[in-house]
Amino acid sequence: MAAYRDLFIVSSALVTSYGLMPTADRVAQTMQTLQSIREWAPDADIVVLELSRERIPDEYEHMFLQAGAKMVMHFFGHQAVQRNYQVCSPERDPAGSSIKNLNEITAMHAFLQWCIEQNYLAEYRRVFKISGRYSLCAPFQQATYQDATFQGRCAFLRINHSYLDIASSGSFKYMYMTRLWSFDPVLLPKLETWFEVMLDLLVKRYEAGGYTDIEHLLAVVIPRKYCVYLEKVGVQGLIGLHGQRVVE
Repeated sequence: MAAYRDLFIVSSALVTSYGLMPTADRVAQTMQTLQSIREWAPDADIVVLELSRERIPDEYEHMFLQAGAKMVMHFFGHQAVQRNYQVCSPERDPAGSSIKNLNEITAMHAFLQWCIEQNYLAEYRRVFKISGRYSLCAPFQQATYQDATFQGRCAFLRINHSYLDIASSGSFKYMYMTRLWSFDPVLLPKLETWFEVMLDLLVKRYEAGGYTDIEHLLAVVIPRKYCVYLEKVGVQGLIGLHGQRVVE
């Protein structure tokens, strides 16, 4: 066993009525994510946050566990997630943009709360969050995050300017890409609070008829002194259905 271990949180929503991506493709992409973690961080643990409205078939969970996941945490029975699905129906949110943001922030907040209650992150040196559609690639290296610069901080790809209309987004000017980001577990209590604030801001923005997302909210809520920025983080994948490959 390594002298330390890292934890990867993988978010997925395999069975959904939103968007056009079939379940089989979602499963294949998430499997590629898990396999890439095993390749680039062989000693790391993996937790899958599964955000489908209904419980996924057992065969998918078994596939994830066999691919190296330590645990699959299901949110189909989570009260807030079910409420999100009722508010953002496929008819009102066909592309799934709003439900994705609501559920990802809701699930991360719930997971962080659970980690505090269970003291779950005590054995981990660093926690990485990666979206289930993407895979690790060069120049990702776990050793990068051993540098003292990363202690007590979150690490993001460089700051990006917002692409959203200011009137719609609530004047949020900057955003952090969330395909792969990470944090020092000592920040757990602060992150739990930050995600609670993010969820409140997101709901209020939607209620006002506007739009924002997790990328903008992270840049708004987390103080800069707790952030480190990288030119490349080492993640790749296809953006949505148009299939444009992104490497960051």
